[in-house]
Amino acid sequence: MTHANEPDLGPLTWVKSEISQALSRAADSLKAAIEPGDRSAKVQFAQNHLHQASGALSIVGLDGLTAFGAALDLFLAALVRGELPIDEKQISLGCRALASIGNYLEELVHGAADQPLRLLPLYRELVTARGEAEPSPADLFFPDLGVRIPKREGTPEFDAAQRQQQRRNMRQRFQRGFVDWMRHQETANIDAMRAALAGLEISEDSPGMRTMWWVGQAFIDTLIDLPADELPGAKHLLSRIEAQLRRAGDGPQVLPERLLREMLYRIASRPAVTPIQQAAHKAWQLDILVPEAGAVVSELPIGPLLQELHTKLTHIKDEWNTFGEQGASALSEFTSRLEAFTKSTASLGRPVLYRLLSGMCRFIIWLSANPLRYSEPIALEFATALLLVEAALDHGLPEPGFQTQVGDALSRLEALARGEKLSALPTTASIKSARKQQEKEALAQVSHEILSSLAAIEETLDSFFRDHSKRAPLENLDAPLHQIEGALTMLGETDAITLIREAGAIITRLAHDDTPIDDAELTGLARRFSALGFFIQSLQYSRMPIANYLDPKTSVKPKLALFDLPELPDLPEIPAIAPEVEKAGITQPSRPSDGVETFPAFEIETGGRANVSPDLSALTPPAVDPQSKAAAVSTDIDEELLCIFIEAAREQLSAIHQHLTQLHASPSNHDD
Repeated sequence: MTHANEPDLGPLTWVKSEISQALSRAADSLKAAIEPGDRSAKVQFAQNHLHQASGALSIVGLDGLTAFGAALDLFLAALVRGELPIDEKQISLGCRALASIGNYLEELVHGAADQPLRLLPLYRELVTARGEAEPSPADLFFPDLGVRIPKREGTPEFDAAQRQQQRRNMRQRFQRGFVDWMRHQETANIDAMRAALAGLEISEDSPGMRTMWWVGQAFIDTLIDLPADELPGAKHLLSRIEAQLRRAGDGPQVLPERLLREMLYRIASRPAVTPIQQAAHKAWQLDILVPEAGAVVSELPIGPLLQELHTKLTHIKDEWNTFGEQGASALSEFTSRLEAFTKSTASLGRPVLYRLLSGMCRFIIWLSANPLRYSEPIALEFATALLLVEAALDHGLPEPGFQTQVGDALSRLEALARGEKLSALPTTASIKSARKQQEKEALAQVSHEILSSLAAIEETLDSFFRDHSKRAPLENLDAPLHQIEGALTMLGETDAITLIREAGAIITRLAHDDTPIDDAELTGLARRFSALGFFIQSLQYSRMPIANYLDPKTSVKPKLALFDLPELPDLPEIPAIAPEVEKAGITQPSRPSDGVETFPAFEIETGGRANVSPDLSALTPPAVDPQSKAAAVSTDIDEELLCIFIEAAREQLSAIHQHLTQLHASPSNHDD
């Protein structure tokens, strides 16, 4: 799965209408289940329609939304089987989930980032309603697992026996650090575990597993100053890493994607303090994948909700103008309306918008204490803030810079409340946002007109394709073709203009009775208009080249940006646990005392290799006695270590039982 923060909107726009229809039918069937009759059958109908939507979602590749849909599917299945009562509470939960899927898709096609974690609160409700334990947020966290950490230049080569020895040594070191950290949670124990994973990274020949151990080091750094409420989850994840270490010598390994996702989520949810954490945030774009705190997806149908909010905002803007004309007599009613409007926006799940309106309410309360404070600067700044609110009431989420815009607007209002004189109003982002909204509405109108002309052209061409004798109507296509060309000229879409001109030339030739019919040419003509239609449909949401619609293979995934890979620092040795560890020759990474590390630049690629040149001359393969290459290394595990691993095994058995139950309930769910 590629990064979802910039999803390919092409496939989504193609299937969105079908998904929306299936979701609407599912919601209608589910609502009908509350009425007397065969309620189970009605829920079954809703589940069937959900399956149709899920099938289309699988084409788009939205893994997080697909996982959410799978949880809803299991919830509906529990209703059908009678495991849960078909009552108003359960029907409401199902309808809210269906509405959230539709709203999420609507936001995506309007430019929102793919952040499935905004569905987490409702996802938890769906899972716990079936009596399951509270799910992990990583269920809805899908970074690009195709990213690979390149092999460091200067890393010594390990033969098979040396690599096996290294794995055993590093496993022992990790186990000891794990046990000591369980006792005391001290930095030295964190250093020991990080050192063990660093030793595995430099000796690993598999790019996937090398990335796994590198990410593990960044996860280990999250244990520093870990809040107490996150300790149980961290211990469980460490036990899973230890279990993976024990499997490391059992031949070729399959990358444990679920474990990798869990670690990346932990890294994403903690501040990036150490260099390796910062590198992980950059490589997987974790900051983009994690939504703002409190951001959720609306559980009400977003179209009617936004229309209602826009209507209310229009009245608020009118009343603000009335207050400027009538003075204090109109302020009381305005204050009440603004507060009610602020509360009604909470269902949108957009914290930054709510924060803006809350600040505006506080400002109005201050103004209400003495309406004579009203002035032209106040009128202008508050009107500008209202423009910012209007820009935020879009089907898509506010732009990334919207939070800064809100901060600036509130700072200016607070300065006025303190009696400060403001500098000249800049070309504020609020005004830009309002203009952008107007441009988007104009673009939507132009797109609608182009699509109408395209529909007329395609209808005429379809008739001609069925009956080649109907050439006369082709002569009438000159006008709609020129209308489309004019609209595209206004939009500056030169590639699309070239396409429509080429198509027009073909149609002009075909209109003559003596022009031979070439089926390949007709197919190419149909493909041109089909691509143009998809291009125009997505034009409001993204500016992908029209070539992507003519030939999807031309869409190439860009490489990740350059960033620095932290070196393995030279630090004091941790006391050896066994002679084999001393032979490894690996120095122990730790946090530098001055907080400064130097590290070289290199490029992380998807599925490729890149260069890095830290000084790793001290990292040599462990010496292995040829006579003992095949011999197993005995390890002395003390009683406390054994007890910890037994407890970890019990947790694993419990997890296996839980997943087996889920697998029986949904055999098609292959999530690890």
